[in-house]
Amino acid sequence: MARTRPAERVASLIDAAVRVFCRKGFCRAQMADIAREMGVSPGLLYNYVESRESLFYLVVAARAAPHQMTPGIRR
Repeated sequence: MARTRPAERVASLIDAAVRVFCRKGFCRAQMADIAREMGVSPGLLYNYVESRESLFYLVVAARAAPHQMTPGIRR
């Protein structure tokens, strides 16, 4: 079985997080829920983000249109 590239894994993580945050809300969503949605172990998520809060910021940054972001947030 081929390994998933890191960029693909991050995109899958963002998509799964969006689904879980929309379904449960931020406060009720847990990293275990997002891992389950992705079909991976919760520990794997921490290879990509430090916390649920940092994942939420990643989701917002990924979904925001680049022209709407403030210069301090652009990469």
